[in-house]
Amino acid sequence: MNPSEKTPKTRMRTIPLCLLALAPENVRKTPPAASAQAELKASIAAHGLIGNLVARADGKDEEGRQRYAVVAGGRRLAALQALAEDGAIGADHPVPCLVAPRKGGGELSLAENVAREAMHPADQVTAFSALAADGLAVSAIAARFGVSERTVEQRLRLGNAAPELLEAYRAGTIDLETLKAFAVTTDRERQLAAYEQVSGHGYRISARQVIRLLTEERVPAGSGLARFVGVDDYEAAGGAVLRDLFADEEERGVWLEDPALLEELAAKKLKTEADAQSKRWKWAEARIDVDWNDVARFGRIRPEPSEPTAEESAEIDRLNERQHDLANRDEEDWTDELEAETATNEARIEEIGEGIEARAQFRPEDHAIAGCIVTIGRDGALQRIEGLVRPEHMPKNPIRPGRQGAGSSKARPERLRASRKLQWKPPPAPGR
Repeated sequence: MNPSEKTPKTRMRTIPLCLLALAPENVRKTPPAASAQAELKASIAAHGLIGNLVARADGKDEEGRQRYAVVAGGRRLAALQALAEDGAIGADHPVPCLVAPRKGGGELSLAENVAREAMHPADQVTAFSALAADGLAVSAIAARFGVSERTVEQRLRLGNAAPELLEAYRAGTIDLETLKAFAVTTDRERQLAAYEQVSGHGYRISARQVIRLLTEERVPAGSGLARFVGVDDYEAAGGAVLRDLFADEEERGVWLEDPALLEELAAKKLKTEADAQSKRWKWAEARIDVDWNDVARFGRIRPEPSEPTAEESAEIDRLNERQHDLANRDEEDWTDELEAETATNEARIEEIGEGIEARAQFRPEDHAIAGCIVTIGRDGALQRIEGLVRPEHMPKNPIRPGRQGAGSSKARPERLRASRKLQWKPPPAPGR
């Protein structure tokens, strides 16, 4: 038997879009992702229909025109129909189709989808880079292919990776996530140096390993030091920034490459604040890093505590009584509502305590003997450690009525009772 007798006879012709409909035997039943369909629509709008459809005759329309059912190319048909709805093309737009016999449509549809091999991602990103090299802007590429500008930037970053890394990706030596990790920097020499370092270990390279290697001497943008200075101010001063276009969260994907410049900018900013504080205190110092051992060598004056107002005291008493009542309830009587109420009461007690604590003030004589260290908190905020007394400035009789350690003070017991009620917490430790 001649094998060619089993091959369906087909012929190419151009068919108006309005005479095409999706055939029931089309094997692609799962709807495509909206983003993928948008990319296809944009590509057809920019470049036209690159691949033909496969269709079979399917009866006549009301005007006696031959209709056709598309057995392969359903996504392209849907994109063309969407463009027609948008008015980008006409309803009778000519569509190249390979017309097949009525039988065997399902087999043709399956063959078209199974036999087709998608372009390797490495080839795709290289092609994107070629478009950019030809002068096509990122925004223009995004519009032509229906993707976001960030997606284009990501593909360009991968396409500009060292050729040796792209070949390793094509060969399966590294995976896509690892290639993305190498692309955190645009410096190909650094990429290859890192690749040489990790590829000789005898085990598969991981993306996390590469990221750590390429960023170990850099400062994350989410660190307290970087947040204190600010990435914008750092860049304005000429600092280089390493950005990972593939990071989910921007702060986790940005590193500052010049730690010395960053610390110089932080020191200047802290000195400005220290100069201002020196007008209030006997002395003021600016320090980027402060350890509690540094603070321990000083004496410490605490500000005069503030007394709760009558309204605050009444609310504290009411909340404490309610918390006591809730704590003594039987377990079987406990509900989600009561648990939520307990949390709300605790938060309100802490809020009142913080308000009272914020009203504490140093006396003029405190400023006359004590100083202040200006530093950076872990959250990147400016932090002042106030009331520090150098040994040579310590008064002979540091205890005074109404202050911590004055056990004979009438005011002290009341302040301690308020502190126990409010469960005040000490301030956070300084540092980055």
